Amino acid sequence: MPRSRALAPAVAALVLSATALVVATRTRWQPIAPTAACIEVAAPAGAEVAPAEVAAPLSDPFAALHGLGMIPVTARVDGRVDETTALTFEVSLDRRAAPCDDEYCHAGCVRVFAVAQDETLQDVAIDVSPTARPDDIIAQTIEPGPSVSAGFCHSFAVGTDPLYPIRVVTRAREGAGRVTVQGWLERVPDTAEEEASQPGPETGEPLPVQAGTAPPPNLVRFMASDPHVPLAEVFLDELRGASEGACARWPGKAHAWVALDTWGQPVGTMRSTGAEGYDVSGCFEMSAKLVRGTAGTGLLASVGYRAPVSAAREPTDAQQRSFDAFVREIDDVWPPTAAPRTPLFFRGADDVLTAVLGGRVLLVAAFVDDAWQLRAIETQLAAEALGPEPYRPIAVFDFDGDGTAEIVFREDEGPWWNDVVLRSAGTIWERVAESVGGGTI
Repeated sequence: MPRSRALAPAVAALVLSATALVVATRTRWQPIAPTAACIEVAAPAGAEVAPAEVAAPLSDPFAALHGLGMIPVTARVDGRVDETTALTFEVSLDRRAAPCDDEYCHAGCVRVFAVAQDETLQDVAIDVSPTARPDDIIAQTIEPGPSVSAGFCHSFAVGTDPLYPIRVVTRAREGAGRVTVQGWLERVPDTAEEEASQPGPETGEPLPVQAGTAPPPNLVRFMASDPHVPLAEVFLDELRGASEGACARWPGKAHAWVALDTWGQPVGTMRSTGAEGYDVSGCFEMSAKLVRGTAGTGLLASVGYRAPVSAAREPTDAQQRSFDAFVREIDDVWPPTAAPRTPLFFRGADDVLTAVLGGRVLLVAAFVDDAWQLRAIETQLAAEALGPEPYRPIAVFDFDGDGTAEIVFREDEGPWWNDVVLRSAGTIWERVAESVGGGTI
């Protein structure tokens, strides 16, 4: 099969793309030597699988990547693609050499390259996903062409399986011909502390293309409603605030997110399209495109989220009248703003009817012994907030599967706002997580 005359500029473009990635990073990285660079799980029928070792420079479209300090971490796969036939293979990345902190091991950045071998093939694209979740695209080609790549950075919790099975799908958007595909390790941070100590982004600074990591197994991430910045995470059924460095690790381009309604039910799918920095919060704010369904409340969960049973409950007429009277007593102390208020009634701890109401203050009350009893009240913004609605409930659902729903609410000071998660601790409620927020400062 003749090689394309256009291959030389295509390979040059590939090298320039990889070089830009190396220059763009703000963190010092060093390659790790894989102990078993990859474990082949499955290869496409009819494909030619070459060893991961380096071929002769003149016959190797990826030879220049070695000069950039990159290391091959998959076998090289050759096959034919057209508009209806994709080249698909699966490998398990070996991450045992990744450096770890107390909670996570940071396995660095992997980039999969594809180079067309025939001039009849000009528009190639790559999708990468976890083998167990093929619909969760963790890396994707931005612009199809004869020489393309798709990359992702990833970490995993200490104590979990260091082998990470991925699925690589290479398609032809137009034309037909042979293509060569291989995955390469870009770099891995020296230490997690060094990564976390990097200065925050400038306002408008785009998220580096190599940033963003898919969540490890047994971990679900939650993005705040507006802006989309890290809010909370659940690891092995433990609800906690977002981990250190989440502002740069979570909003990776092409990651899929589950849109949630008021009761934590999936109502749509969003796909991240990038992120921009905000120097006041020191965080990257993710932008996302609605793929299907609706955006719901704006809250997002990572793929792998399991929706709880809805905690919604309807009060009886007598309970509603009693609640209205209870609220009027609160309003005598903290007069309400002009913004409309809608209480959310739900099943609280021990199956007790519970309600949360926003406005000038945020109150949580439980219906016990035929009367409403105050369980929590947030009043800090009641006198100083510049916005019309200092507190607004967003959602009520069981984040961590312990059978008791948490409350997500927005606190709004006017020029600054953020989302907060409240958790029940017996008869009181406590803050367990909150986003860095956004603003117009």
